[in-house]
Amino acid sequence: MTFIELMVVIAILGISLTIITVNFANAIRRYRLESYIQGLAAAIKNSQTQAMSEGRRVVIAVVKKGSTAKDLDGNGTMEHYITFVDTNINGRYDAGDLSLERGNWGNVTVGTNTLPFDYGAGADARYFFFLPQGLARMANDGVIEIKYNDKLGHRMRIISMLGAVETEKIR
Repeated sequence: MTFIELMVVIAILGISLTIITVNFANAIRRYRLESYIQGLAAAIKNSQTQAMSEGRRVVIAVVKKGSTAKDLDGNGTMEHYITFVDTNINGRYDAGDLSLERGNWGNVTVGTNTLPFDYGAGADARYFFFLPQGLARMANDGVIEIKYNDKLGHRMRIISMLGAVETEKIR
């Protein structure tokens, strides 16, 4: 094998490794986005169950469109979403409320959030809630899209009243 042939083989291997590495990194990002949206879907279903078992209103708040994580519960940590039993029925997490779940998705941005209610005075998020009967308090379906590096990744639709959740990949 000549030196030129050896250099061609090394160049081909280098290009192949670069392509494989980029595709692997993108696959990891897609898997993480899917994991994040599925985690939120599970938190929503758990919230519905909790509302029925506790006989109380449970709030699900997600940061607004274009936002990364915010301190939604005032404890100094950043979250993309929180769920809690709203004991004083004010739609905002505060003393006396029972925290259920919270999620931080790192560098992920919320691309769309059409949940019906502004979350408190600062309105860093939008929310909906389940009534003690397990019904969602929403006039229309809510849509949440999450994205990584300005590329949409996954969309979730929360079907009004029932609180059923559908998710899909966005290409």
